[in-house]
Amino acid sequence: MFPTAVIDRPGSRDVVITAPEADDTHMYVDAVRLDGCALRQSWLTLSGGRLDFRLTEQPDTERATDPGTLPQ
Repeated sequence: MFPTAVIDRPGSRDVVITAPEADDTHMYVDAVRLDGCALRQSWLTLSGGRLDFRLTEQPDTERATDPGTLPQ
């Protein structure tokens, strides 16, 4: 379990990851925000910033499955 983790990147922006609901029963991603903006895809290119994960007890098998959100 971790509510907040920081990846220290000397010379670049740090990456801060939060997942306040993280526990043995909340292990599925329900939503992700990068610097406050919702992410619809299941991948990202990150040069630092804040990733906020909202976790749930049940998997969402529809989340991030739209072909238009796949990396090119």
